[in-house]
Parts: sequence; C-alpha cells; structure tokens
Amino acid sequence: MATETDTENNDTDIPEEGSEETSQKKPGLLANKKVKVIGLVLIVMFAEALGMYFLLPTPSVASDDTKGGLTSGVEDSTNPEEQMNIEEVEIGKFNTTNSIASPGSTIHVSFTLVAIVSKENAVTFTADVKEKYNWRVKQAVSKVIRSASLEDLNAASQSTISRLVREEINKVLGKSYVIKVVLGEPKTMAQ
Repeated sequence: MATETDTENNDTDIPEEGSEETSQKKPGLLANKKVKVIGLVLIVMFAEALGMYFLLPTPSVASDDTKGGLTSGVEDSTNPEEQMNIEEVEIGKFNTTNSIASPGSTIHVSFTLVAIVSKENAVTFTADVKEKYNWRVKQAVSKVIRSASLEDLNAASQSTISRLVREEINKVLGKSYVIKVVLGEPKTMAQ
C-alpha cells in the first residue's frame, strides 16, 4: 500500500509544465538544432568552395580571356616571329547605310576594310578577294554592316562587327584566311 509520503515523492519526480526542468530542456534542444543547422550550412559552403576551386579556371587563364584576344590567333601574340608572319591586305573602301540600327533614321557608315592574314596566304587571299570573290565579299561586308545594331556601330573597339565581318569573309572564301579584320577610319552619320 502506498503511503502519503510515496505519493508525495512521486509527484515531485514528475515535473510540472511550468517548472524549471522543462524550461531548461527547451534551450538545450534549440541550441542543439542551431548547432546542427550551422554545421550543415558550413558543410554546404565548404562543398561549394571546393567545387568552385576545381571547376573555375586558374587566374592566368582567366586574365587571357578578359583581354579580348583569341587564344589561338596572332592578335595577342608577344612573339615577334609570329607577328612578322602576318600581313595587312586592304580589301577596299566601303560606304553603306543601315536603317535597322535607329528606327526612323538612316545611318551612313563609311570605312576602309583591312584584313590581317598570314604571309603564306597573302597572295592567294588578295587574288581571291580582288578578282575571284570580289562582289561576294563586298556583299557579305555590307550585309553585316546593314544588320548591325546602333551599339555595335558606336562601340569604340567595334569587336563584334570585326568578328562578324571576319567570319563572313572566311565563309565566302571557303577557307580561314583572315586572322583579324580592322575597320580603318570608321565614320557614321545619322540622317
């Protein structure tokens, strides 16, 4: 039989809802969850950093790409022998219009086009451009200029237009003669 002292002891062993023991267990439980969440976040951040380290290029490779040059071309070459193996060939003077770049007005664009080719291909390239594919090259250049945006026409480096002209000329010729294209004395006038 249970005595009154036994029932009193049993009541004191079971904590009440508002007692100190239950309030002490809750912060411990929350602190434990916070530690787990913080640990999980740190592990994820470390895994991302490790993945970025292995996936991104090294700084020396990234700096070559940001210069805007071709990695396989002669443009950024510091080797004097490679620079001596190129030649500038004038393709011609162009005077064309663009009505797409600025709606409601026509932009007149005039420039001298020069192609940079290797010395081995200079004679063949000149013959092909001046005689064999003369009109097709002029048409390809005019097509690029007429479809260019206003930003491309006004860009200081005109790298987009130069790249597109180079690609179109090489496509017309059927060979990759042109290393780089230079737009000499570009002038634009809106009307």
